[in-house]
Amino acid sequence: FGSSFSEVPCLARFVALVPPTTMKLTIAFTGAAAAPLKCGVASARFNDCASCLDAVLSTGKVDFWWNWDTETKVDYTALSPANQAKANETFVPMIWGQVLPDGEWDFLSKGTHIMGFNEPDQYGPSCDGDWNPPAYGCGAGEWRGGAPSRGGPPFYPSAGTAGNPHAASYWQDVINKLTAKTGGPRQVVSPSMAQVAEPGASCIGVDPSGADNPKYCHGWLKAFKTATLALDCMDFEGKATNCWDVIDAIQIHAYARTAAEVKEKIKGYETVFQEDFDGTNGRKKKTLWLTEVAMGSNNASEITEFVDDLMNAKDGLNNRETFGFVEKVSWFSDYSFDSFKVGTYVPHENEVWSSTLFFPFGQLSPVGERFFSHCGTSSVLV
Repeated sequence: FGSSFSEVPCLARFVALVPPTTMKLTIAFTGAAAAPLKCGVASARFNDCASCLDAVLSTGKVDFWWNWDTETKVDYTALSPANQAKANETFVPMIWGQVLPDGEWDFLSKGTHIMGFNEPDQYGPSCDGDWNPPAYGCGAGEWRGGAPSRGGPPFYPSAGTAGNPHAASYWQDVINKLTAKTGGPRQVVSPSMAQVAEPGASCIGVDPSGADNPKYCHGWLKAFKTATLALDCMDFEGKATNCWDVIDAIQIHAYARTAAEVKEKIKGYETVFQEDFDGTNGRKKKTLWLTEVAMGSNNASEITEFVDDLMNAKDGLNNRETFGFVEKVSWFSDYSFDSFKVGTYVPHENEVWSSTLFFPFGQLSPVGERFFSHCGTSSVLV
């Protein structure tokens, strides 16, 4: 993204030495470092509406999609021949724990990236009986709520001990198992974060069900970074590194009533992980993926306005001078989902939200049309 203040004097000295005939080209090259924003879809609905996946892939604007699983679980006969191949190429699997799915390592043949654990800063995801393999602390076929009813060592953002491993040690084990295989993804996406970047009270060794204990782990990823920097991992190229810099992208989730709240959360992660996005102080350069985002609403007009505010090229994610470190965004798409407190907004009793990009028979919804209209339209410095 755009040059920081500390870089300006060096740039000025460099430009002073450039002949006038080449100055315009040099400045254009320097400013155009940020790539266009890439779009995706996060949805578990494609397994019962393959034509919906066909519709979003046919926009030509889907860089990736995911479903919280290691397999696509889609009826490929409902996809056009071109989209059958595209569905595999753009799918990003998510790993939940150390247990292999039924197909073992087959999922590594799809796509180019693999996502880490889902929202451990919520003290672990809920137990969803459909997931294969099950999440940490869950049994096959078990259904159970997430925080604050669950917690424990697998979700603490530390290494723990050999006899009592925490998330960082589980991460080391999983990454080294994955990278020992060949022919699979070549880039790693961090565990996804639901909470803010800045640390709050320590959640290591804390039971979230305790009356006065924090229910969520603010700053989980920063503590995880500290722990994994001290652990050895192998990347997909067979090179030794630490278990933090094996990561290529940091992923976060954001639900809000206003796009301004989402952008504020993103900027918070930029501040805390500045050296990672800059690739300074010995850190591997990373990007940010906003892999779940939606408005807390069931009003299509409100949601399309939210999309405009979030994605526009003036002060939204398509302004690549400001948000050049944000590489990808995938909209959370569901026909309906339970409401919850976001920011200062407390939903009404029995309030239900909707965020779907498509209708059940495969056509794009107004929200879908608006979202994809912003894809491939980035404002890049030239």
